[in-house]
Amino acid sequence: MKEKRFGILPTIYPNQLREKCAVFGLYGEELEGARTTYYGLWALQHRGQESSGIVSSDGKKLHGYTGTGLVANVYHEKDLDKLPGHISIGHNRYSTSGGRDSRYNQPFFDTKLKFAFAHNGNLPDTTKLKRFLQTRKISVKGLNDSGMMFEAIGYYLRHGLDLPMAIEKAYPLFTGVFSAVAMNTKTLVAFRDECGIRPLSIGSLENGYVIASETAALDTVGATYLRDVLPGEMVTVDRNGLNSKQIVEGRQKLDIFEFVYFARPDSIMLGKTVGTVRKNFGREMAKEFAIEADIVVPVPDSGIPAAIGYSQASGIKEEMGLIKNRYIHRTFIRPTAQLRERDLKMKLNPLGEVVRGKRVILVDDSIVRGSTMRQVVGMLYEAGAKEVHVAITSPPVKFPDFYGINTPRPEELISTRMTNELLRKYTGATSLNFLSYDGMIRATGLPAELFSTSCFNGVYPISIGNRIKDVPTMQLRNSNPTKQLSKATGPATTAGPKIAILASGEGTTAEAFILAKIKGKVPGQVGLVICNRENAGIFKRIARLNKKFGLNIECELINSRTHPAKDTEKLEPGAQTAAEETAITKILEKGKFDLIILMGYMKRVGPKLVKNYGWHSDQGSVYDTRMVNTHPGLLPETKGLYGRLVQEHVLLKRLPYGGQTLHVVAEDYDMGPTIAEHRVNVKSTDTPDSLFKRVKTIEKRYLPSDVADFIVARQRYQGKINQGS
Repeated sequence: MKEKRFGILPTIYPNQLREKCAVFGLYGEELEGARTTYYGLWALQHRGQESSGIVSSDGKKLHGYTGTGLVANVYHEKDLDKLPGHISIGHNRYSTSGGRDSRYNQPFFDTKLKFAFAHNGNLPDTTKLKRFLQTRKISVKGLNDSGMMFEAIGYYLRHGLDLPMAIEKAYPLFTGVFSAVAMNTKTLVAFRDECGIRPLSIGSLENGYVIASETAALDTVGATYLRDVLPGEMVTVDRNGLNSKQIVEGRQKLDIFEFVYFARPDSIMLGKTVGTVRKNFGREMAKEFAIEADIVVPVPDSGIPAAIGYSQASGIKEEMGLIKNRYIHRTFIRPTAQLRERDLKMKLNPLGEVVRGKRVILVDDSIVRGSTMRQVVGMLYEAGAKEVHVAITSPPVKFPDFYGINTPRPEELISTRMTNELLRKYTGATSLNFLSYDGMIRATGLPAELFSTSCFNGVYPISIGNRIKDVPTMQLRNSNPTKQLSKATGPATTAGPKIAILASGEGTTAEAFILAKIKGKVPGQVGLVICNRENAGIFKRIARLNKKFGLNIECELINSRTHPAKDTEKLEPGAQTAAEETAITKILEKGKFDLIILMGYMKRVGPKLVKNYGWHSDQGSVYDTRMVNTHPGLLPETKGLYGRLVQEHVLLKRLPYGGQTLHVVAEDYDMGPTIAEHRVNVKSTDTPDSLFKRVKTIEKRYLPSDVADFIVARQRYQGKINQGS
């Protein structure tokens, strides 16, 4: 077979969010691989509806078949007969514009290498991967991210590595999201990115194993669910059974949109049944918004469980007021001009006898562009509804996805350019409400830390590289609701608090923090740096960052020379003057800064700042505070010391480790509650300088994630307090 090449496709932007792919894999010496995979792909049809493919192995050769369309249309009996063997992988794809060409269909396979590969997800940053291929004289022309992954693994196979070793070797090149399956003639392999953003499950079947994007596919083929492939894990299945290797340390960040919309309601994710969680979305919605109405009507199908939950919690009867034509899928037949405007009515039709004269609560999972919801609301009014109250069981979608969901361009996400009230007017609804972020998390019964919620808050747990420029600033326009958002002035988003940094020196930690923010690893916006040294290197660093990334971070010099002490003022060593403290307080209040981070600020902040922003022993929670300090030591052992002095103390006292602490600034300054700490073991050869260098390295590495975790936990805490719970 001629070696395949794969093209990068232009993107289309549907009104509904769409998952791009599903993967399935099987190993079983007593099983018909292709036929079982066929039924597994049928169960995963909702994840990709434009092409499908299967590759099988009979132990000696690979056999492959792909086609455009739904599973039911792609394969015929004669096709499956040509796919013998007990190992197979399959793929359903939601392709983008131009992707109907069969050369873009997966699984990708090479009959000479006897290697096949299928990928669910997206690599938003292919810089490292592309450079790797180019330096080895492998053309990347026409390759998309999946094609480049295929080529990178193939490179190591050509150089003598077996399949698991080739995947492990290529793994560091993959910056992004992947739940993938691969195979050769003897082995099935499944592997997942470090955050496990896309689901991937393992099941057992007749002395064999099944890998699937969702557990519903395991049920369909009669497999017993065992567990999920862990984030950062590679699972290998061969005649010796199932083996596991943790390639990188994982941190679970499942895309919460799997619960909101994508996954089948009968699938299980993170131990929770998707349909049950969707019912909980509806229950939470009913708690947050008590709407006087006669009936609850779901937008089928994803809105049905949430509507049931809303009905159960509110006592308002649920009715199927919209009927879905279940035989309408994506089609390649272009409708006539007269029918194009009625496309939605081909899929949904209101029942007049159900909605006529009624106050309707219309339940749906999300709003993307808003045009579909506007049409549905209009349909219900045309059918005689008296009122239409829209209840969306997720927060507003304000940020694009880069991890495998085909979202619209940022300027086409309607919630980035309309307030809820403007959106209500645009759709024509009597009222329009979104489930709160905290309500969505509560409904899952799981901690927020287990999820990627980037579509809602713009926090991207895996680097999106240069795509950060496509992330909008969240400034709502209150004028013309149809006016498009202007281009963002910089890559940072304003989701989260407005952050001010206090520093004294070169600013390397602050620079690392701001770069992490630019990469989407920290929610919020850095708007101000205050320094107390005229010649500090941080001023030049901030100027370079502003110029390079189009930021607008202000810098202020405030010290005892610019704001001297009064003659009667007595100062302790290292303390601020009253004038310094007043000047800092005024600029923080004027800028409405919500979080102050001390990063190597070699002064003791004054009592007024601690009172306004810091920790007091009578406060109910550490999250009542707004000022934190990164300290190059583990408190309280190194209380009051800073920089190199901390490391001298550690070595002098022969302590087993040094480290870095993030703590809240308190009245006793370095004795506020600790938020996070990271230890560095002391070596026998350490000097204060060598130990301090390693401490600074871990500070730059962990500070952004520690602050991000603090911000998210603080927002959740404040949400609970505001709701009186």
